[in-house]
Amino acid sequence: MASIAGAQALYRALAGTQRDVGAALQAASDRIGGAIQRNAGRDGRVPVERLQDVTETGDGAIDEAFIGPNKRPFASDGVTAQAPIPRALNRGYALAVFGVIAGHSSFIKAHTPDSVQTWLAGAVRPQAIVGFEGMHTWVDSNGLILSDRIWQAGIRTRLKLRGLLADGIRQGTSATTLASRVEQFLLPDRAPIKTRTPYGSSGSYDARRLARTEVSRAHAQATRAASLHNPYVEGLDWALSPSHPRMDICDDKATIGMSGERIRPAYPVDSAPTPPAHPHCLCRSQSFVGRSPSDVADELQISMAAGEDAPFTPVDADRFVELLIGVYLLNLLQQELVRQ
Repeated sequence: MASIAGAQALYRALAGTQRDVGAALQAASDRIGGAIQRNAGRDGRVPVERLQDVTETGDGAIDEAFIGPNKRPFASDGVTAQAPIPRALNRGYALAVFGVIAGHSSFIKAHTPDSVQTWLAGAVRPQAIVGFEGMHTWVDSNGLILSDRIWQAGIRTRLKLRGLLADGIRQGTSATTLASRVEQFLLPDRAPIKTRTPYGSSGSYDARRLARTEVSRAHAQATRAASLHNPYVEGLDWALSPSHPRMDICDDKATIGMSGERIRPAYPVDSAPTPPAHPHCLCRSQSFVGRSPSDVADELQISMAAGEDAPFTPVDADRFVELLIGVYLLNLLQQELVRQ
């Protein structure tokens, strides 16, 4: 039995998003480090009376990364990003969705005669894909949409950073050391913090958790949407990541184990649970092809010969993706693919 996994699409989108988030936080770190050095006295330390100037710069740098100069993550259309981290989320979202749909398109084309592909490509396009919740409009369990979640992550990061700066300046930490701590705090993967601090060990935690959760959810949503419209797909699997760290709620939902082995039968597509089950969840959805692809192709050919209307499928990837994410993000995606 075959599957359409889309794992590479998810991991590429996640890696790119985390890279872009890291670049935004690096820019913030550089700006804050510059403010620390400018405010330092002759002894190489920042006087306590300069604390407010430094923290205001820190606030501004974090706001610039998360919500931009207009204090809104997205423009009035709710989609156009106005800051680096929302922009990174948009790119990761578009790449994850496209990767899934491109995989389904390739599968259909590989198993379907050319004449049937042409028939499928001419299917009447629906107004929208039923059951797909876009990243920008989905409401989480706390009643928040994406722009709210970005706001919250920015606020948490800003408050932790204030604690770090206040702690360092009041203790007379040298400007050079304090600037290094800010970089370690915002970019722990590049310069890990060695000791525990009252402000937390990672200023990138909220941003990276947000990025991973949003992109993983987009991948799962796209997998469900494609599966519902792909005649070759019979079920939906919940696959544990090969780096699944410990037993948790995901083990109860999984149908595919860490080594790719089947644990349980695939779920019906229309009622399948989909990742992520928790923040930083690394699991993924993948489409289960239960029947012989040649049998499905024969049935499609019979339907075409009988003059039936073609079902709408992901055979035309761009057409399907545009329905899922809209024209603006499709154009952004196409620009991104040209650059790669």
